[in-house]
Amino acid sequence: MKKFTAVFILAMMVIFVPVNCRAEAITPEKLVESVEELSGKGGRVEIKAGEYSPQSSETTVFSFSDVHGKKNNPIVITGENSSSVTFSGNALAKSDERVMFEFDNCSNIVLSGIKIEDVSAEKSVQAILIENGSGNIKIENCEIDNINVTSPETQDHCGNAVLVLSESKKAVEGIEIVGNLIHDCATGWSEAISIEGNCKKISVKNNTLKNIGNIGIDMAGGYGTCSKKSSDLVRNSVIEGNNVSGCSSAYGDTAYGIYVDGARGITIKENTVTGCDGGIEIGAEQPAAISKSIKVVSNIVRNNIRNELTIGGYTNDSSTGYVKNVRVERNTIEADGDCASEAVVTLSKCSRVFFIGNSFDNSTSNIGVDIPFGNEFTKSIRWKDNTFKGNIKQPE
Repeated sequence: MKKFTAVFILAMMVIFVPVNCRAEAITPEKLVESVEELSGKGGRVEIKAGEYSPQSSETTVFSFSDVHGKKNNPIVITGENSSSVTFSGNALAKSDERVMFEFDNCSNIVLSGIKIEDVSAEKSVQAILIENGSGNIKIENCEIDNINVTSPETQDHCGNAVLVLSESKKAVEGIEIVGNLIHDCATGWSEAISIEGNCKKISVKNNTLKNIGNIGIDMAGGYGTCSKKSSDLVRNSVIEGNNVSGCSSAYGDTAYGIYVDGARGITIKENTVTGCDGGIEIGAEQPAAISKSIKVVSNIVRNNIRNELTIGGYTNDSSTGYVKNVRVERNTIEADGDCASEAVVTLSKCSRVFFIGNSFDNSTSNIGVDIPFGNEFTKSIRWKDNTFKGNIKQPE
């Protein structure tokens, strides 16, 4: 069994140094203690290169609570000299719930260059969970794969590579999820990157997601996550520069690469979404939810299976919410082969949607623009300076 000694350098750096040659002996307590030592001061926790298979009887393996770096000197958790560090869940006992890294009411922390793999649970699993008043946390250049719920087709079996949520009246804010590779996850009824509840100023940028068992990136509201209804939504956030492919639902629904669901003030910019059940959706599943002030700008949405772009609540009654004030500008939206089997663009329960300077190309025989509920539920749709090619045209 390998043993580790914590060595402090310049009073601001912690390195896990192996005493002998096997990598399995890092303990959750040792990592958590080393990070907690830097709370209020900031600094670096550098982990010796290797693959670590922690064992823990707790639901959460690495649990950080009320740990705070400094704004100009965050606590950085990373590999020694940018070396490869992997945390595997393959030695963890079976459990209904499992979390590898949890940050609860933490701030000014960076998790950088870490690989998390093979974490599974029966009903709920997260590689990284950020919650309840946390702020200024960055997840950067990490690789996360095989985060799986068993029986993912079973309702409410939910897995996430990264889950950000706040149930409290204090918002989670300033979270950055940047430059990560997330792949091959059976997320069940949840999403690879999920932002929910009282959250604001969240950035999801320049990540690569592929082969996900449901939606890729989701920003949501109206689910009762936060008891204060006016704060129970993601707002003033951005999804930018991501490459999303191969999102397909295990339970037969349409898994979009990028989904806004009851959130407000969201910018979806310069992403590429291909080969998913659906491309980009702006919706509102909960009855009282309203998605509004959404910008969809300069994205490439191409060859998704059922839909390329969908906007609106998906029923023509009060069982779902509403979408309004959406600007769709300078996007490239294309379908060929067997793609977009339902429609290239679907507009359902929505109003004040502006299409400006987009390029649409439908080489299939499928519907170009579908307005299933008619003018009673789909209002104030404006088109300007768009180009149309193939089997798609501007609605009259």
